[in-house]
Amino acid sequence: TVKFEIITDLDGKIAKLSNLYLGPNHDFKIRMNEFKIPPHITLIGDLGYFGYEKIHTKTITPTKRKKNQNLSKEVKTRNREIPKQRIAIEHVFASMKRFFKVNGDIIVRTFCNVGVYTFFTAASARMGDDTILAVNTILLQLFTLFSYMNDGFAYSAEALTGRFIGARDGVSLRDCIKKCLLWGLAVSVIYVGVYVGWWRELLSLFLDSGAGDTEKILEYAGRYIGWIIAIPLAASMPFIMDGIMVGATRSRIMRNSMIAASACYFAILYGLGWLIGNNALWLAFTLYMFLRGVFQYFMSDRLRSIYHEA
Repeated sequence: TVKFEIITDLDGKIAKLSNLYLGPNHDFKIRMNEFKIPPHITLIGDLGYFGYEKIHTKTITPTKRKKNQNLSKEVKTRNREIPKQRIAIEHVFASMKRFFKVNGDIIVRTFCNVGVYTFFTAASARMGDDTILAVNTILLQLFTLFSYMNDGFAYSAEALTGRFIGARDGVSLRDCIKKCLLWGLAVSVIYVGVYVGWWRELLSLFLDSGAGDTEKILEYAGRYIGWIIAIPLAASMPFIMDGIMVGATRSRIMRNSMIAASACYFAILYGLGWLIGNNALWLAFTLYMFLRGVFQYFMSDRLRSIYHEA
């Protein structure tokens, strides 16, 4: 358990954030370990701060019911009014909880993504052919070039989705998502055309023309270039969907889709690796990218749950 104290003004502006405390720590204990509040400031706290008025006279907390003694009507009314005065801090806590939840989901997504990419290189190395390892590494660079471009639309989708949901502008949200997906697909088609027409020239940029094995690497790359041509189309949707889910703070969908797609990646690789070798690795990677988008689309009820947010 990690606990910390937040002090805000009545408008919800954070004035002070305490240190982090590990393990079970009472709110009162944390307050005692933190800075002393100036005597002219009124502190409004919950029952966790009960008794702090003995240290800081301008402290307002609910009154506890003593054993075998009921609270008066006036005291009960006062206790109900205090949470209304603390509504700003409750909104801050809710926002921070959502912030940490989203970031936690993104961390899980990152672990899955890094695991897939790391295992891709490791599996290439275990095939026992240095040429295969070199070819896979270089071909993956072509995918990286594509991903940098599509990530731009993903960031746009993230920012604009959050903006239109916050503005409760469902019409603009639908238009934004539609255009981001179409632009992502358009960029994918352009990359497919470039890879079809000039893949040898692009790969040559990563090779030493004077090396003796250059032609061998290009010959091997020609066997698997079809995967690189297909991947932009398979990967156009998941990049944009990631941005949409983060912008809508529906990161759990993104996390769960990544876990499911990663499981499919390893299942395909181990299920077909013995049969089709390096093609199984590329098939697994291509479907991993494609399924990320498909899973998010259906987990969000075909984006209806995102539109509903606005």
